[in-house]
This record gives sequence, C-alpha cells and structure tokens, in this order.
Amino acid sequence: MTKEELIKSFERNNWEFHEIYKQKLMALSYGDLLDKLIHLISQQAITVFGG
Repeated sequence: MTKEELIKSFERNNWEFHEIYKQKLMALSYGDLLDKLIHLISQQAITVFGG
C-alpha cells in the first residue's frame, strides 16, 4: 500500500485531512506516517463549532 493509499484509507474510515496536512503527511517516511496515523486514531475527536 502506498502512502497515498494509506491516507485515503484512513480518510475513508475516519475523517478527511485538509490538503496542507495531507502534503505534510506525504512528506513523512512510510514508518513515520504509520506512527502518525496510529497516534491520530488513538486521540479523542475534537469538534469545533463556528459561532
């Protein structure tokens, strides 16, 4: 699985990344990318409401 496929899979199963963040993720090594995505899965969701 390529890094791009890994990110798309994560987005499909969790949430979508902003394009700037996707670029930062793509710049990581494959191992670092996996570590980052695993870390994100373990975090509680933060919801921001505009007002």
